[in-house]
Amino acid sequence: MIADAIRSDYLAARKPTYKLRARTIVPAPVTEVFEFFSRPENLGVITPANMGFAIRSVSGPMEEGTLISYRIRVGGVPLKWVTRIDTWEPGRGFVDAQITGPYACWWHEHRFEVDGAERTIMEDRVLYAPPLGIVGRAANQLFIKSSLRTIFSFRSDAIRLRFGEAAMAGATSVAL
Repeated sequence: MIADAIRSDYLAARKPTYKLRARTIVPAPVTEVFEFFSRPENLGVITPANMGFAIRSVSGPMEEGTLISYRIRVGGVPLKWVTRIDTWEPGRGFVDAQITGPYACWWHEHRFEVDGAERTIMEDRVLYAPPLGIVGRAANQLFIKSSLRTIFSFRSDAIRLRFGEAAMAGATSVAL
């Protein structure tokens, strides 16, 4: 079960310090929504343009163990980001975890729940830790937390454009 992924080896080794949760109601069946999110090429559609997001490679079909290499910009600085699909449950959810990138820890759970025949509740849970200890914690307070909220708000808007009217029930970020 994807909820058990919280007890992952990744999180035991990387120790997250913050949590972000976001929830979006999508006016489309879960099969259609999951299909969209299971295609790496769609990630650029739901990422703000100022991040310069570009996929460099995907190691194979989306499944547990798949590696995805990206380029992003953070504060104008280009960075390489590699994630691994740690959990893959078709139609229900998946987890991607950062292998290389700007965070000391980045674990992102995507959950999809049927809400009637034509609606999906999409929930994201991100457990993360900025790099650089106390400097990273200060950076989280100054700009990382608000940047992540902005990214997830953009994502909700992009989903609204893709699937029709969507309602963002909220995005919250807290220290663990």
